[in-house]
Order: sequence, then structure tokens, then C-alpha cells
Amino acid sequence: GLAKYAHLISVEFFVDLFQLLKKIMRGQHGVGIGAEDTIDDGDLVSTRVSSRTSLLCILSALHVLTGQGEALNLDIKDFYYQMYALLPPLAANPQIEAARMSLMSDGTRYTVYLTPAEVAASGAVADADGAAWEETVRSESDLLFECLDMMFLGRTKVSSLMRVAAFAKRVLVGALYWPPRTAVRAIDFVRRLLLKYPTLDRLFSSEEQAGSGLYLRDLDDPDMCNPFATCMYELHWLQIHHHPTVQAATARLLAFAKAEAKKHQQ
Repeated sequence: GLAKYAHLISVEFFVDLFQLLKKIMRGQHGVGIGAEDTIDDGDLVSTRVSSRTSLLCILSALHVLTGQGEALNLDIKDFYYQMYALLPPLAANPQIEAARMSLMSDGTRYTVYLTPAEVAASGAVADADGAAWEETVRSESDLLFECLDMMFLGRTKVSSLMRVAAFAKRVLVGALYWPPRTAVRAIDFVRRLLLKYPTLDRLFSSEEQAGSGLYLRDLDDPDMCNPFATCMYELHWLQIHHHPTVQAATARLLAFAKAEAKKHQQ
């Protein structure tokens, strides 16, 4: 709801609003506005708050910034860090595509969480009774990629290429575990990142290291994890994915990356 009506919020409330959103997404919403120094930045993902709640907080902040917030110099680094830290838990979520669906039948409303395949199967049964499933809460997969699109594929470029590369790497790691529909979205997101940030093509070559040092894959800091010290080796596993749609999306990404690399060599 907050994201929907972000354009109606007065600029005077933005600073306090962002502080509250940060506390909620970290499970610290009982701390209070005047106690920012008590926030522990060491643990970004809290067991006190769900991944869905954190995603909604990030999405709300991004919608605020795309409106009146563009005129303000607000630091949203914490929201990028939170999103980066959420990717591994979301990769381990088998119900990431599940949306809350409601069905009216015989005057009674039934509400359940269903995956897209289950919705299609249930819809076929419901049509016979003259009813249909209606989506009331979006899936975490939808929320995730809306956030990522607004963060990296919006009107402005992210200043830190290191941050873009770190997200691209971690999103592809998630694609190894996600259901085919979400895995294809992840691969397509990385392809569009490469289109907007062509220098990411260094991550698609294993012949030489694009950076020095070690890639710190467990560090929840996209600006310090050193992603250019590794490559996108996940693509080789995705090429032999059990689902043909994922294989096809991976082939398109590799072909596009190869074409971009040739452009830079000329």
C-alpha cells in the first residue's frame, strides 16, 4: 500500500520513513526512531521478519525514490545491502513462486498459497463451477525481480560496477536452485544487466582473471566481496539444467556475452 501511494507522501517525512523501513526490514521495528545507534549492521537478515516483509520494505523505498525522492540526496545503500543479503535465503525457498490465491465457491471464500502450475490446474477445475482463482498477494519471485529491475535497470546507472557484478553473480547462484520459471527470469535479468553494463562481460570469461584477490561469496557486502576475482561458472551448470527452457535462456545469455566480448576486442 505504501508503494502504491508513495507519490502522495510529503518530502518532509522521507528521512523518518526510510529509517522506519530499515528497522522493519531488519526486524528492529521496536527500537524507535531515536535509537539508530542500536542497529546491528552485522546481521542483515533477521529471523524476526520474513523475506516477504523485507522485500516489501525495499520495494516501498524504491517507489518513494522514483517519485519526489529523486530530488533528494538520500543514501539507500542499506537497501542494496539488505537485498544482497536476502538472495541466499530466497534461493533456499522452495515456495518462492507461490502467490496467495482466493476462490469464491458457493458463497465461501477459500484462500491458499499456490504455485503457478497449481493455479493453472485449480483454475481448470474452478471454471467448471463458474468460479476462478484471484491473486491477492504477489509471489516473492515477483517482488524480488521488481526490486532488482528498479535498482539496476531504471533510468539511472548504479555508480558502483562492483555492486552490479556482485548482484549478477549471486542472482545466477540463486538460479541454480530456483524453479524453472524463476531461474529463467534470473538469467534474463543478468542478460539485461550485461546490456546496460557492458563491462560485465569480464565475468563471462574463465581464461583470465578480471580482478585480483579472492571472491568472498559469503560476505553480505556487494561492494567488498570482490566479484571480479571469479567468473560466472554457474552458467555451465545451467546449460545442463533439467528444464529445456532454462537451457535455452542460458544459451541466449552466453551467445549475447560472447557477442559483447567481441565488440570490446575490436
